[in-house]
Amino acid sequence: MSIKSYRHQFVTSISAVEQSHWQRLAGDSLFTSYAWLSALELSGSVRRETGWQPYHLVVYQQDTAHPVAILPGYIKSHSYGEYVFDWAWAEAYERHNLDYYPKWLSGVPFTPVVGARLLCEAPTETLYQFIQSVLDGEAAQQAWSGWHVNFPRQEEAWSSAQLLERHGVQFHWHNQGYVDFDAFLATMKARKRKMIKKERDKVKSSELSIAWLDASHIDKNIIDLFYQCYCQTYRKRSGHNGYLTRAFFELLFNAIPEQVKLCCAYRKHDQSNAQELIAASLYLQDKDTLYGRYW
Repeated sequence: MSIKSYRHQFVTSISAVEQSHWQRLAGDSLFTSYAWLSALELSGSVRRETGWQPYHLVVYQQDTAHPVAILPGYIKSHSYGEYVFDWAWAEAYERHNLDYYPKWLSGVPFTPVVGARLLCEAPTETLYQFIQSVLDGEAAQQAWSGWHVNFPRQEEAWSSAQLLERHGVQFHWHNQGYVDFDAFLATMKARKRKMIKKERDKVKSSELSIAWLDASHIDKNIIDLFYQCYCQTYRKRSGHNGYLTRAFFELLFNAIPEQVKLCCAYRKHDQSNAQELIAASLYLQDKDTLYGRYW
């Protein structure tokens, strides 16, 4: 099969692709699922005004009406929310009076998680060659400085496309078959075990209560309190209210309730005995991994 066997289109919204077709190609990939990416778009978290213009590449075989591959992507007018720091490249362009933006990025907005980028049931080298040809041509036509693929799975064959590789470092925790938390602690040296136990004892003595909530127990009031924590953390660290809108979280809890949990920390008021939410972590679960972020 040659690259002439394929045709393509770019779409400016995920809604231009039937959900069943998108999900068939995405499979069990959580962060490139239709539910996740459509929640980002419908909530207004990603759009031209936020510097994340959806511009997804959809590939067909010449004689088929259904897509055979999708590469989710965005035209970027900045590098915020990627958690990959290419500021040095942008500064180098500026020093030479060149425009680094716009650029095109295949990645999951605000989510530095390794996963499927090319959504395809049976990718081939010819398909990668076709995609490279399409993106090279689109970059020239639209005056992008380049196109990028962030955090792809190692088995994706982007190296065959003769791209420059950037290497980064992430820290992942893997369950090595621990039967309980003590079994995990037993793998550490005494000093680290003692430090962790001391930290956990401090939490126990603080009179905080911890609650795990699944989607059936997450109402609008909980979402409001959680979103306050989210915005407050971003204001403290970055001086803005965060990248995600409140609507995103509500859409997410409704779209994939079986994969979403909140871990909430409550503090009891002495006089009223009321519980105040003071911190929360959002967790998402796929078939073998738990992803979390605290606020």
